Amino acid sequence: MSRTYELGLVFEPRQSDDDVQALATKYKEMVEAAGGSVTEEDHWGKRRLAYPIQKYNEGKYVFLFVSSEGAVDWPPIERNLMQSEKVLRHLVGRTDLDLKRAETKGKKHKPRQPREGDDDDRQSFRYDDDGDDRRSSRRGYGDDDGDRRPSRRRRMEEDE
Repeated sequence: MSRTYELGLVFEPRQSDDDVQALATKYKEMVEAAGGSVTEEDHWGKRRLAYPIQKYNEGKYVFLFVSSEGAVDWPPIERNLMQSEKVLRHLVGRTDLDLKRAETKGKKHKPRQPREGDDDDRQSFRYDDDGDDRRSSRRGYGDDDGDRRPSRRRRMEEDE
């Protein structure tokens, strides 16, 4: 079963582009050693962060798209990323599950076919003498036989 992942890295903004390229190559080699192959490498450059991280308002973004035939051994890679002072944030996400959900989301579902005995358990509308609609099940409660307990308002009207 083929799995695809996305590894997002945010480096310190004071790193030069050559340093960022060298770090991306280092992590790319680590991913390949862990059982994955990097299919695409996307450098976004310097971008503004949504919130300050370690007093930085900007960061250099790099995304690595990884595919593998099995699970990639991510814990040693993530441990190295957390220990590195040059990496502000990182995130690993599985994208093959998202693609599978997107495929099934667009499909139209077949309408459910009624099974034998379904009508007995469903709710139906009944109308009282006043024309008010009352929900009642078909098990005998609220039938026209009058086996339903009258409302409080009706009981008070009958008492008068």
